[in-house]
Amino acid sequence: MAIEVPIACLTNGTEPVIGAYATASLRQGRLLNPAPKTGINNASKEGGAWSQVSRVGMPLVNEVVIGLDDKDKFNASKPKDDGQFIDYVTNPVLPAVVQTLFPSAPAPTNFPRTDLVTVFLKGIEGVNQPKAVVASEMLRLNTTIAPRPVATQSPLGVAAGDNAGFPNGRRPADDVTDLSLRVAMGA
Repeated sequence: MAIEVPIACLTNGTEPVIGAYATASLRQGRLLNPAPKTGINNASKEGGAWSQVSRVGMPLVNEVVIGLDDKDKFNASKPKDDGQFIDYVTNPVLPAVVQTLFPSAPAPTNFPRTDLVTVFLKGIEGVNQPKAVVASEMLRLNTTIAPRPVATQSPLGVAAGDNAGFPNGRRPADDVTDLSLRVAMGA
C-alpha cells in the first residue's frame, strides 16, 4: 500500500520525522454455521468489539526478532509499550541461527545489542531519529530528506549512503530483508 500525502499534513512543523505502523483487527466473536443457506455471507456471524491481532512497522521485527512465546502479545500491543520486548532486540536469536546455517558467517557477540535498539526501535541519529525519541517499533521517515530518482537509488538504502532509503522509510525497491539481515549480523 502506498499513500501520497502532503508533508504539512503529517508533521507539526517542528519535528520532521514521522513514525508509522499498521495493525489488523478481528471481531472478538465468530459463530460458524455448519449448514449455511444459499446466498452470500451465511457461513458465519461475527460480533463483539474489534481486537488487534497483528502489527507491523519495521520489516522483520515481528517476523524474526520477536520470539514465538510473545508473538501474540506483541501483535496485540502498541509501540509505546515496546519496552517489554527489549530483550528480543538486545539479545537476538537470528544471528546465532544464521551462524549455525552458515558457519563462515560469525554472529556478533556484543551483548546487549544497543546497535539494534538504534536501528529497529529509535531510528538513526541525523537520519530518521525524532528529537524526543521513545524506543518503539515503527517505520520512521524524515520528511526533510528528499527522495532520490530511481536510477540513483541503492537497494541497501542508508547502509549504502542513500539516506532517502530504508530504514528512512521504505521504497518499493529497497531490499529490506537483506539489509535487516546484515544489520542483525553486525554490519
